[in-house]
Amino acid sequence: MYANLLATAMDSSTALGAHPAFVEIIRQLTPDEAKLVSLFLQDIAFPLLNVRWEYKEQTEERKGGLDVLVNHSQLGEAAGCEFNHLVPAYIDNLCRLGLADVPAMFVYMSPGVYDALDNSSVITTPKSQIELNSELRANVQRKGLKITELGKQFAHVCVARKA
Repeated sequence: MYANLLATAMDSSTALGAHPAFVEIIRQLTPDEAKLVSLFLQDIAFPLLNVRWEYKEQTEERKGGLDVLVNHSQLGEAAGCEFNHLVPAYIDNLCRLGLADVPAMFVYMSPGVYDALDNSSVITTPKSQIELNSELRANVQRKGLKITELGKQFAHVCVARKA
């Protein structure tokens, strides 16, 4: 990534794309996060799911619920990450760095986008365990990762370009 950034900065036709913050961003990425950033160059959906349990009958003493799984995706597998169980934390870091965002009300509407996630054992197992308790219900929340303009620029400058 550093080599690509340096090559971009040294080329007068592309130097404007080399944002000064990119050096610091690279320093704050793990190798797996860099692999995830390489996905930003593809025209694909980035679906995410949350699983939480909630009380079926809300009372004053028992209301709300608890997140069991947050920002689950298959992006780690798609990117070839070494530590797939850390992908939710990687997503948090990419958002913190301004490369991506998980908007509160953003959901993909295309048919089938969430099918592989919905049917994965990582989702079905905790969902089934929650539903064993007659007082609880499983709530699966569909979300999506959006790549920011800074994230697109970073991917094009630091990943796509060959030094």
